[in-house]
Amino acid sequence: MDLKIFRNLVGSLIYLTNSRPDILFSVSIISRFMENPSRFYFAATKKILLYLQGTKDYGILYKEQDDNKLIDYSDND
Repeated sequence: MDLKIFRNLVGSLIYLTNSRPDILFSVSIISRFMENPSRFYFAATKKILLYLQGTKDYGILYKEQDDNKLIDYSDND
């Protein structure tokens, strides 16, 4: 397993969480092991990629508007 490939892959997944919040928890767990990953975490990363392959049409679409304000709502219960 190449450490550089794993780090690049996890970094790309972290960037992708901006539009795919459904993978945020899984990616945050995987990112904890970027310094010393095992085959288990590399396999888990592959499963995240397989999930993304099957859900290509999901995500958040950011459209340009006239007022250019980004409004976000969250429930912090």
